Amino acid sequence: LEFELSVTNGFCDTVKDTIVVIVYPEAKAEAGNDTSICVNTMNFTLEADSILATDSVIWKQLGVASVTITNSNKAITTVTGLVADTLEFELSVTNGFCDTVKDTIVVIVYPEAIAEAGNDTIICVDSVSGFALSADPIAIGETGFWSQLYSNTVVFNDATSPTSVISGMTSGTYTFVWSVSNGVCTATEDTIVVIVSPLPVINAGNDMNLCSPVPVNLGASALQTGETGTWTSLASNPFPTVFSNDTLSNSMVSTNSNYGTYHFVWTVQNQYCGSVSDTVQLTIDSISVPFAGADTNVCGANTITLNADPVTSPIDSGTWTQIDLNTAVNFSNVNDPKAVVSGLVPNDYVFVWTVGNYVCPSVYDTVRISVYEPSIADAGKDERFCEITSTALLNGGGHIKPYHTYSWSYNAAGSNTTSIPVIVSPNTQSTAINNLGVGIYSFVLEVNNSVCNASYDTMMIEVYANPIADFTIDNQAACLGDCSDFTNQSVVLDPSGSVLVGYAWDFGDESTSNATHPTNCYAAVDSYSVSLIAVSDKGCLDTVMKTNYVSINPLPIAGFDLSSQVVGPGDQVILTDVSIGAVSYVYDLGNGFSTDREPLYNYYDTGVYDVTQWVINAFGCRDSITKSIKVEDKVNIFVPNAFTPNNDGDNDDFRPVFLSVDDKRYSFMVFNRWGELIYQTTEVLDAWDGRHNGEPVPNGVYVYRVTYKEKNGFGVFTKEGQVTVIR
Repeated sequence: LEFELSVTNGFCDTVKDTIVVIVYPEAKAEAGNDTSICVNTMNFTLEADSILATDSVIWKQLGVASVTITNSNKAITTVTGLVADTLEFELSVTNGFCDTVKDTIVVIVYPEAIAEAGNDTIICVDSVSGFALSADPIAIGETGFWSQLYSNTVVFNDATSPTSVISGMTSGTYTFVWSVSNGVCTATEDTIVVIVSPLPVINAGNDMNLCSPVPVNLGASALQTGETGTWTSLASNPFPTVFSNDTLSNSMVSTNSNYGTYHFVWTVQNQYCGSVSDTVQLTIDSISVPFAGADTNVCGANTITLNADPVTSPIDSGTWTQIDLNTAVNFSNVNDPKAVVSGLVPNDYVFVWTVGNYVCPSVYDTVRISVYEPSIADAGKDERFCEITSTALLNGGGHIKPYHTYSWSYNAAGSNTTSIPVIVSPNTQSTAINNLGVGIYSFVLEVNNSVCNASYDTMMIEVYANPIADFTIDNQAACLGDCSDFTNQSVVLDPSGSVLVGYAWDFGDESTSNATHPTNCYAAVDSYSVSLIAVSDKGCLDTVMKTNYVSINPLPIAGFDLSSQVVGPGDQVILTDVSIGAVSYVYDLGNGFSTDREPLYNYYDTGVYDVTQWVINAFGCRDSITKSIKVEDKVNIFVPNAFTPNNDGDNDDFRPVFLSVDDKRYSFMVFNRWGELIYQTTEVLDAWDGRHNGEPVPNGVYVYRVTYKEKNGFGVFTKEGQVTVIR
């Protein structure tokens, strides 16, 4: 607050002064609410409320100091070094003018709960009823709770009791968790493992029967870890027995070579459960030793007599059975050791001679009877083939059984060729043969199986000669349009008398023929490959291909121009060559000949002459063309090239002038530059006056056409030209 003092004396100036009064509010101390924390809290914070900037604070612990206040002059500060206890802190607040005010806060620091579930234990399965856990007691204010780890198969009668009773356990391993909490600190846990050991499960083994009192290994179930076992003999056994080791489950026991029925007890126990026992029975009796006879190989037999040893004990009996997969055979008497077996076919048979009695298990012996199929040689059908390759195949007929051996040999005496064949694999059922030429070959197949007699068969192979295809042509280089004659030169050289019976020609231009000596006319310039297939009456063939054998050359193109097709007697005619591809020339001039390329010629007699040009190119190919020349008496005609139709009496009209003309075969026409006919006459003496439709035509160039016939001849001529109108 600010106050002003004014002082005056009525005469002097008024003077003033001010005073400032600061009024501070009363300080407030708000230490916060009482609280509870766990001793494992790393940093506890003291936090005063409503502290002004002008206030100063002091925190302190009441009672015996046991913790550290990080900064006691800060409104908000941390406390470290907590221990389980009830702590009281005082907050003092002052602004320097008002009274100091204070407030306290109580902090209860709880200790961490301790869980002790007890020691792991092992019990027998027969002791699980009423089994109680044994965790340490819990402190006042704490709560505990039991649970099962990994599963939930047991029942706790009181899961909150440290000594809860468990029900529902069987053999196995159980893990239980004891969790303790005081409501403030995080709950702590401890586990206990309870192993429920099963009772020993044992089996003394299967009862046994022996037909002689020999030592035998017992076959009790093996001992498990922590188990011990002991063999004992019953006092009722007919004779004393000896164990090789009475603590081994497979101990050997000897009955001192005495017959009878024995009982042996196998007793097993472990360290947690009681012992369990099981008994095995051993019966010792005598039985005949069976012998079914020696294994036998026979060839193709349908019946055979077995030869087993007879039984030697009056209580024993023997029986024959068949154990192979073959069709069942017939026994004359299945209980006769010398029984006759019928219904055999080539195969392997296994018969069992079983000896038994009503005391001992049956014993048996087997005999193998191998009935061999007779060796049958089948060299295959005789073969005939063409001389295509020097290799052939021999294929012997197969057998059902694989025990046969095969041997091929060449029978030179039964062959008619000097070429000696090579049998590649003579000791196999099928083999290749090399070096076969034309002729007849004889091969012998031997089949053997070491039990039956060997068998033989012969196979004949006849090799026919292939034809030798060949041909010639009359002209390999022909001109287009010429036809080519082919001469067949194919032959077949075969001692068996083969003859050629057919041919197939391919001329390379999609033309074919089956003729012996054909002719082909090629229609295009090209080189052609020609092939011929020659076939014999044995079906053998040969092909010959002659590449680019025929060349069809192009023709020249004859052509010439005449300087004039109508001439007078004695006029010179010039022949200009316009042929293509020619290298030499011959002209038939109608009354003479010339070999010049462009001859000059004079005709002195009137008439029509045919002029023929013959041209030859570099391949010798020819062409010709004929044109006509007419020699006639001359007819003179004069046609002016301009006139002046201006009525001055000089050159006022236009017409052709003749010396000799047939006035009955005459036509004279005039056209303007657009091709329009503007004047026409058939009278020789008529002339054009330069008018069209009575009106003078403009100056300029006009076209005329004159058609006339000579008066004393046969020629009809046409002359065209231009005339200029000038006024």
